[in-house]
Parts: sequence; structure tokens; C-alpha cells
Amino acid sequence: MKEVENDLLSVSNTALFCLSDMDSLKTMLESNVSEGLMRERIGRYTYCALVLSGASEALYKATGDEMYWNVHVAAENLSVFFNHARNSENPKRLSP
Repeated sequence: MKEVENDLLSVSNTALFCLSDMDSLKTMLESNVSEGLMRERIGRYTYCALVLSGASEALYKATGDEMYWNVHVAAENLSVFFNHARNSENPKRLSP
């Protein structure tokens, strides 16, 4: 079981690393990048948030540690936000 937990933590760390680059959205907005590029980047963050959500939920089920549940909920909410932004008429407007 410990090996599974370590693997899930590795997946979570990779997803967190991906999401740590979110500040690039500000630079992209300031640089007036194309909607296509913005959608691609937001799609990547959506995927990373979903991966983090799933791994955190699995860690919660394996350990019972509420911290993982909280990360799962936050990552799930983040993925919904990014999915909405990516599929919106104007992805440069990052609010629902």
C-alpha cells in the first residue's frame, strides 16, 4: 500500500508542478496572445487540475487524511473554472 501512496504522491507533485506555471496566464493576457494559444494553455491547466483532483481523492481514500480531500475539492473546483474559461466565447476573459 505504501508504494501506491508514493506513486499517487508522485502524480500529485507532477500535477502541482504543472499548475505552478499558472502565472504565465497573466503574461499571456498582457502580451495579447491568440485565443487558440490561450485555449491550449488553459486546457493544459484543466488537465493538470483533473489529475491532481483524482490523485488526491485516491490518496484520501487510501489514508483517510482530510488534507487530501481538501486538495481534491480545490483541484476539482479549479478544473471546472478552467474548463469554463477554455470553452467560453472569449477565453481571455477568465471569469465565469
